[in-house]
Amino acid sequence: MKKKTVMMTVGLVVLVLIGFGIFHFFASSASPDYSKKDITQVITAQYPGKVSEPQLNEKEGFYETVVDHEGNKYIIKVDANTGEVKGLELTEKRIETNTDANKSTDTEKETGNANTEDDIGSEKGQEDDEDGETKHTEEDVTVSMSKAKEIALERFPGKIDEAELDEDDGRYLYEIKIINGNEEAELEIDAFTGEILYQNIEVDDD
Repeated sequence: MKKKTVMMTVGLVVLVLIGFGIFHFFASSASPDYSKKDITQVITAQYPGKVSEPQLNEKEGFYETVVDHEGNKYIIKVDANTGEVKGLELTEKRIETNTDANKSTDTEKETGNANTEDDIGSEKGQEDDEDGETKHTEEDVTVSMSKAKEIALERFPGKIDEAELDEDDGRYLYEIKIINGNEEAELEIDAFTGEILYQNIEVDDD
């Protein structure tokens, strides 16, 4: 009788442990590592503008939020468990008002040079592509040069030798060269997401 009671007690303990393990597994799966507050901080640190409350897509495992920067609205997706920015899309572009147009006209009159290279480049940047979709322009960039340098130095500490914003097939990216002793690193950083797209480190043996 005593042996039977002990066996029942052991069996009950095992069932409780199994049940607790299953509950913990599902609870961990359902709760992301990053909270809404964490995601807001991640986005605020990388992108200027007003950030809306992040919405969790439990099925896909990411947060989605809208950033309003000077009238331009972007949808940003962030991994709910790693905090990594997975995508950025410009959904609404600021419409130039009459006031903005007048300011632009006044500026052109004052300078007496309305057809500078910057103006021509800006006009080209606002053209639509063959599919009728609006191309990104340098004005749409959300990651500043200083932020890009900070990202680069976090990946490869040293002294920045060169840094410039470049455009490649409609995609804007920062090209940054860093020197540290006899090592030289070249990095390319997405000007919209802050993602490091390319990294190459060379060692000077001389």
